[in-house]
Amino acid sequence: MKKYGILGVGKMGGSILQGMNDSSYSKDDILLCVRNKEQKENLEKEGYTVTSDISFFFQEVEIIILCIKPQGFDEVMKVASSYSYDSKCVVSIAAGITLSYLEKYFKGASLIRAMPSTPCLIKQGVTTIAFKEDNKYVKEVKSLFSTIGKTYLVSEKELDDMIPLNGSLPAYLFFFAKSLIECAVNEYHIPYEEAKEICGESIISSCKLMMDSSSSLDTLINNVCSKGGTTIAGLNHLINNNVDESIKKCYKACVERGKELAK
Repeated sequence: MKKYGILGVGKMGGSILQGMNDSSYSKDDILLCVRNKEQKENLEKEGYTVTSDISFFFQEVEIIILCIKPQGFDEVMKVASSYSYDSKCVVSIAAGITLSYLEKYFKGASLIRAMPSTPCLIKQGVTTIAFKEDNKYVKEVKSLFSTIGKTYLVSEKELDDMIPLNGSLPAYLFFFAKSLIECAVNEYHIPYEEAKEICGESIISSCKLMMDSSSSLDTLINNVCSKGGTTIAGLNHLINNNVDESIKKCYKACVERGKELAK
């Protein structure tokens, strides 16, 4: 039996695997489950043990990490329900897949939900971790996800309500950056790579200031804005067009979709 197993080695499953590989985890302790023949062969060439048999996978792994999308759960759960999971741990990273849902199929398992963000691809992610009751696997799973960024232990409700703050936030931030960069390029003829780099570095430094400063966000905003200046002109346009309300609606829509998936 292998200590760790990853079902689905896509972008997120692959980033978890890379984090483990770059840390102290041995390939001999890992079993991967993928269906794509070419991917299976490539992973085997890298020295991993790989199977395409889900039944075998569930029986041969102690800590099972489900890196599949919510839409793929029904098919996988039909296989999962055939086995007992005493002395095993099951970790799901899918939005909307609740601990109660997992309980129906993984009888006897210690269940954990994790919500990582895509910066895990560069080991700078944020992962929230939830579980119903403390178990011996929580510390180990937290350590595992720490190989790809920051980790936070939260309640399951907080995990679902925080999705816009970690799992989905990169997309919203990239959307904002994309709009600024496109305007710089198309309206003011600034070279794309230059605009992208300056925008990216400005976001990084601004976020660092937000994290390191003891000042409130309102104070930080006001520190940038001079009366009658350039920043306040743009900010007033956002405020007058209710962009702050749109952001709140975006947050709520994200959370509500997670609830719909849970059904």
